[in-house]
Amino acid sequence: MSPIKISNDHSICRAYCTDCERYVGPTRQLEADAQADAQAHKREIDHEDCNVEIEVTQSH
Repeated sequence: MSPIKISNDHSICRAYCTDCERYVGPTRQLEADAQADAQAHKREIDHEDCNVEIEVTQSH
């Protein structure tokens, strides 16, 4: 049996700051947009050293 491939057509991405313990942007269709949210958060004063991760989940 071949492995099941998960399609990225129905995935959503969101930037999450583990230091602030909150999402730092809205849900996005593209991971690049979520990365941009993460970078924008890190440009804010007192957030330069935050650890921001990108969560990718299936939308349905």
